[in-house]
Amino acid sequence: MRTLLVSMLLPLAVAAQIPTNSILVLESTTTLNASNYHIVDALGGGSASVRNQSVFMLPSPASVAVDPVAPDFFYFEASTTTLPGTWRTQVGLLGAIGQSTWGPWFQTPGARIEIGATHFFRVRQGNVEWCGRTPGLGSPAVLFPLSNAVDLAVLGSRVWAASSSVAPAPLVEYDTATATQRVVGNYVGVLAIAVSPVAPELCLGLQNGDLVRIDIATGAVIATTPTGLGPIVAVGYTRFGTLVWADATQLWSELVPSGPVWVSGTSIVDFGIGVAPTASVTPFGAGCGLGAATDWFPNSLPVQGNLGFALGLGFAPANSFALLAFGNSRYFSASLGALPISLQGIGAPGCELLVDPQVLLLQPTNAIGAASQGIPIPFSPALAGVEFVGQWFVLDAGVGALGLAGTAGVAFVVQ
Repeated sequence: MRTLLVSMLLPLAVAAQIPTNSILVLESTTTLNASNYHIVDALGGGSASVRNQSVFMLPSPASVAVDPVAPDFFYFEASTTTLPGTWRTQVGLLGAIGQSTWGPWFQTPGARIEIGATHFFRVRQGNVEWCGRTPGLGSPAVLFPLSNAVDLAVLGSRVWAASSSVAPAPLVEYDTATATQRVVGNYVGVLAIAVSPVAPELCLGLQNGDLVRIDIATGAVIATTPTGLGPIVAVGYTRFGTLVWADATQLWSELVPSGPVWVSGTSIVDFGIGVAPTASVTPFGAGCGLGAATDWFPNSLPVQGNLGFALGLGFAPANSFALLAFGNSRYFSASLGALPISLQGIGAPGCELLVDPQVLLLQPTNAIGAASQGIPIPFSPALAGVEFVGQWFVLDAGVGALGLAGTAGVAFVVQ
């Protein structure tokens, strides 16, 4: 990977994915030019607004779920009276929204949605409903009734639905393969539920801010963790089996115990987590000075054997130079310590180093302020799931004595 070749940007019609172990956060909005969706790194490595949001719903959507089978899509439940129900939205390179499609799934507004391998499931008006994934095949139907149902979780052929604080508040499991149903247990104060992909457990998010881990087979409480937050509005698991949870304003990850990984400027409605290993290119963090006005332009997806993969820069100072800091961590540098690092001490106040600069690469910018750095990716199974990161620095006397302004970072995961 350290042998880097220069290549021109060759845009390709490829789909990107919501990055593995990233959290797609759905927030409320009050204006049409606000962002509903943000991609947040579960390991605390930064966040970015989903780009080109073309579907704005007022009131805000009620629920969101990342597709575990085709993770270049997420689905959300629209609560509006015009075109209500389930929408599908494609995510492209750099987390940019592509095509959004309404129906033909659920065409009435629901409260929560989850995506399985063969069906969609949702909670609506005291029922758990389901329908086939393939458009035009099957129709929405009631899978089972559950009074005061508030949330659901799906894994394999099984779906779990939790009811609200009204006693006896049953948590119900339904196996779609055998059409059998049972009550796992009764738990008061539940607002959210999730199922672990690696252990036989469920997690309940409670009205009082507690997280309660439940043994799926017996219904016994494995552990109770008081978060000290308000009511838990959503809970989920990463593919590692670690927990993510949110109250109305803060998103937390078990992988980052030091503080929240996202703080909402409005309110958090729901979130979904990317759990499938995927190739992805996603921005994170923020630039400074002239670097804040630049943008990334990857030319394709970082898959094994893609010898033409390149990271491009646009809207930089024209006929100048850009320096690419390239490495494999946005969390820690062996030589510099924890990231990000303020550059104020070396003459760039307000700027941060976002990546471990293991390799520095200088490229000229052309007459329109564009540059490109080729990063050929060999075919090597050892690269699967590995994340690499980069940050450009452009000439900018206005930031201070350093004379260099940093861009936002970009992270790409090879598959």
